[in-house]
Amino acid sequence: NGNIVHGKATAGQLGHITVDVNGETCLCGRRGCLETTSSGTALRRLTAAGGFADGTSVEDLLSLPADAARSVLRNWAQPLRAGIDSLVAAFDPERVVLGGGLGAAAVQALEPFPARSPLSPWYQCDVVAAALGDDAGVIGAAIASRRARR
Repeated sequence: NGNIVHGKATAGQLGHITVDVNGETCLCGRRGCLETTSSGTALRRLTAAGGFADGTSVEDLLSLPADAARSVLRNWAQPLRAGIDSLVAAFDPERVVLGGGLGAAAVQALEPFPARSPLSPWYQCDVVAAALGDDAGVIGAAIASRRARR
């Protein structure tokens, strides 16, 4: 209903949804969090493992026809899709907004990986990039702080 859902501490941490129970240990101490599979750090690790130069961006990978580039994108985007699908199943949002420095690139990388419920519209919603990009979190925090003082 247009309101932010608040938890007691860490609500809304999409990056810490488990997508691989046997995955790498995350900085939070859990295993297989989205942070370990679909973050900027994960992208750097995946591009290096794919034989790409340090600093290869999602945009670079999206523009390459190579199977290796598609493999890196698949390994980076599919866990993100699984996390989004879980979020949608739990909260039924109208839209998922991806922010941060890779938000717009992640939305583009997700295009070949639609929601995994093709027979049912229940678990499908729009996934869009934050209009404010990497500044969305800082601006949101400033607005929340200002509202809290009222």
